[in-house]
Amino acid sequence: MKHCVQGAVGFLCLITLACREIQPPLESQSIKGYQFNGIVTTDNGYRLPGVNISLYFWYDKIGETPTDTQQVIVTNVIQIVDISVFTLKYDLVRTIYFDRVSRTGPIPRFLWNGKDDDKQPVASGMYLIRYYVGDSVIKYTPVVVDGNVTAESDGNGLFTIGNDNLPIGKRFDYYDSTGTFKGVNIILPKITIKLQRYDRGSKYGTIELMKDKITSGTFIL
Repeated sequence: MKHCVQGAVGFLCLITLACREIQPPLESQSIKGYQFNGIVTTDNGYRLPGVNISLYFWYDKIGETPTDTQQVIVTNVIQIVDISVFTLKYDLVRTIYFDRVSRTGPIPRFLWNGKDDDKQPVASGMYLIRYYVGDSVIKYTPVVVDGNVTAESDGNGLFTIGNDNLPIGKRFDYYDSTGTFKGVNIILPKITIKLQRYDRGSKYGTIELMKDKITSGTFIL
């Protein structure tokens, strides 16, 4: 059954490329993957800058057995163990652990709190936890961060969420905050966004995304 991690929310206003009431930026450009452009306004049409946009994904559960079963094993205590988080483009986000371990054998799955090396929350999206032992990369484990601020409207009230933060179609093993496996999920071409500026906020749900096209919307805060 399709679901959103934040539950059902009211869909208030969405104008896609099929409508012509607005002319979203870069509408005629072809893209690869997914992109979402938005305009944030007040009730009377004034465009709002500085609005934080939090991004939530929708998932389908497609499996009950973990796909990432490879163990990370330390064979010598002099080996350095490096557990680090990267973007899908392999840009370093955070080093979780960098040290030797006290004994040989398998090391446990590492949990990540979704923050970078500066202790700031990262944008919503898929990331890779790299397990590096000695001089070898053992594996990359995908993990999804959901519900974080991913864009901010500019001086004209415009914002863009690009393909790097829209890992539509990607599959991953989902673990809860205690490290308990809950299933294999796939990310659907559907999002929810939350707008927040000072003490004002609103949510827009069930926004369908179009592959290889720019989906656009106007949102009232």
